[in-house]
Amino acid sequence: MPFAGVIAGVLTDNLGRLRVLQMSTLPQFIGWVIIATASNTWMLFAGRLVTGFAGALVIVPSMVYVSEISSPKIRGALQSISSTFYNAGLLTTYLKGWFLSWRVIAWLAVAYSVISLLCVLFIPESSVWLLKKGKSGDAQKSFEWFTKYRQKYESETLNESPQLQNMEIIKEEPFSLKTRIRWTLKQFALPTGYKPFLIMAALMVIQEFSGAHVIMMNAVIFFEGIGTNFDPYLASVYMATMRVGMAVTQIWLMRRFNRRALLMVSCVGMTICMIISAVYTKWIQDGSTTRNWVPLCMLILYFMFFTGLISIPLVVTTEVFPLPIRGLASNLISAILYIMLFGALQSFYPLYNALGGLSGVQYFYGLVSAVGFIFVFLFLPETHNKDLWVIERYFLHNTMYFSMKGKHLIPCH
Repeated sequence: MPFAGVIAGVLTDNLGRLRVLQMSTLPQFIGWVIIATASNTWMLFAGRLVTGFAGALVIVPSMVYVSEISSPKIRGALQSISSTFYNAGLLTTYLKGWFLSWRVIAWLAVAYSVISLLCVLFIPESSVWLLKKGKSGDAQKSFEWFTKYRQKYESETLNESPQLQNMEIIKEEPFSLKTRIRWTLKQFALPTGYKPFLIMAALMVIQEFSGAHVIMMNAVIFFEGIGTNFDPYLASVYMATMRVGMAVTQIWLMRRFNRRALLMVSCVGMTICMIISAVYTKWIQDGSTTRNWVPLCMLILYFMFFTGLISIPLVVTTEVFPLPIRGLASNLISAILYIMLFGALQSFYPLYNALGGLSGVQYFYGLVSAVGFIFVFLFLPETHNKDLWVIERYFLHNTMYFSMKGKHLIPCH
């Protein structure tokens, strides 16, 4: 998946956001066909590798695409919809696993890939990317397609769009590969490149080592280890259901509240829930309490709060980078996310042994969540209701959010 993220970054900036989404349906289709027809373990491995590649290929380009076609007031809500459907897919997969064979589920996934292709065949490319490529005619048509039913934009032209009128659109020239690489590295060396990159990379480390994905992917093992008398498979469904409900709520929250506030509440809630779960896990294992329902409730609430930490960083990632490197930088951040996810998963048993069991592991995850609160408070800029060009200008003069220098650079709509 990190490898696919880098490839997606190059393709997103050079072939277009929409073209990458269309291309991703092919490996998705092939991978699930391999799994559905598998006759040995190696075919399952091969199919999983291909579907993993397809998944990494589609996530960030879709978020970049949405960030460029939507107005600032609804951008966060629209991007949160992807998290809603991700969690809905997770839940339906758990439910299908109760009464369908894995081959039938794989064939259904093949059908989903065909539906995905049909959905992205009849929509236009991002007008921002088209302008960057010098295709002003196509950019105008794309803009008109997306703003057709917005009354306030009835007489507005592409150049009058508040999303574009102050943005520096750098038209690409047919440079040599060496010159293009050098120019791209130069963009990353600017404050508008390296500052958001470091901030978002650190946030991805915090996201993965806060433990949510580790628990989710080892849910049965985790709940059995705590010592509750609940069916661990049913507990997994409870967690997935909570995530779907919160993902839907997140769409409304992203329209009403600032990104920073939502992220800080998310981190605080995760910290409290994980610490309480750790305390009761220790008491249950020592025989000091019979309230073995408490860790389950705390972990379900923990996943409720985690909805913010998993969805908002992906939204912010597609907002903070300048246009010339937005696709590549966003996908590089996703590659870092996949590497951190791998590292977090592989660290579970070493942490389990080093920290004295599940209670120690939960204390560690709670500590990382608390660090996340401090980091967001100090470094993450606010992007809610901000035009993309305004967010880009912020990094020219600011590193810490509460630095006095240049605070006026991020006005609210």
